[in-house]
Amino acid sequence: MASTRPWANERWLPGVLNKRQLIALCDSNLISGVNTAEIERDSSALDLHLSSEAYKLKRGSIKPFKKNYQRILSDSYYAEKYYPLSDEAFLLEKENCYIFRLKEKIHPFIKQTKFYGQSTAKSTVGRVDLIARVVVDGMSEYEGFFPEDISSGDLYLEVTPITFNVKVREGDSLSQLRFFYGEIRDSVISDKDFIKSILNLEVESNVGTLSVDLSDAELNEKDKAAAFQAKKDNKDPIELWARNKYSPKFFWEAKTSDEHEGLKDIIIRQNSFYILRSKERISLPPYVCIYCRAMDESLGEMRIHYAGFVHPHFGLNRTDLKEGAPLIFEVRGHNVDVLLTDSEILARLYIYRMSERAPDLERSTSYSNQELTLSRAFKTNWE
Repeated sequence: MASTRPWANERWLPGVLNKRQLIALCDSNLISGVNTAEIERDSSALDLHLSSEAYKLKRGSIKPFKKNYQRILSDSYYAEKYYPLSDEAFLLEKENCYIFRLKEKIHPFIKQTKFYGQSTAKSTVGRVDLIARVVVDGMSEYEGFFPEDISSGDLYLEVTPITFNVKVREGDSLSQLRFFYGEIRDSVISDKDFIKSILNLEVESNVGTLSVDLSDAELNEKDKAAAFQAKKDNKDPIELWARNKYSPKFFWEAKTSDEHEGLKDIIIRQNSFYILRSKERISLPPYVCIYCRAMDESLGEMRIHYAGFVHPHFGLNRTDLKEGAPLIFEVRGHNVDVLLTDSEILARLYIYRMSERAPDLERSTSYSNQELTLSRAFKTNWE
């Protein structure tokens, strides 16, 4: 460990770390394996990257349970080594579970600090119905860490495609890890007027939650959609590193909403996957970030099983001059069809203060300009 401890010398405030602070942790060797040049200016989390060390779980997903995770992966009862294809890409087949060691590592010295961690899959990953959950060696649960429970500091990613076969490569980033100085609960902002302002709400109802927007959005001059429904019979793998590569119509159906007595609705079909958007439109100042989580992971006969980070500056300075941007819901039907109605609450927001404000943006991102949007692997035009 480096002798410098900037979090103590500079008297960091409790909150989520920004780019400068994340780089300081790397320079102090508290986090290793990070290319600091890749950290985004407005980021409130580190991108985590796949290594070439991969395993296929023979008995399904294994929840962390405070056992050395490398010992689990080395046990042929649980796992077998998994290797890339001739093109150096790993083919991950749907409904199978895989584990990758991540390139990044946390130094066990973190036990002596006040840093806590929270992770989630990146937005583009959830939009192809892929579950990606970080495992921190020593923890008894997914997606984060408490400093006192850190073991080796090794990080792993459990990856499970559900609807589509996918391809990934060494160095791909499917997940992010957010660092808090101080306990996570101490960074929560609960002021209702403040929350109302960043959600662009005119009334105070449902402050801190997200509801679904089932109005039809225009995709082009002739097509509209309130949701995208994934086609189940497509076996062609999606390259998760691709940008604007695939025709949406090859993998998705555009679904418009119905209306009865003035209330819009859409049927969530059993065992089907959907992309929808929130009615609330978020605008985040540089000193605030968000963690979005399903209101209840099992809502009747449908499941919203993807959480997500929202970074500072989200929804600001849009090129189309609209106010704020919606968040995207990824919804899966269970065993029977269910009717989803407009304005139903699907998610809760945890709004955090930054320990130090994020640097000003040089330009707006496509993420901040989104509406009803598929993964970045798909072409933006619906043709």
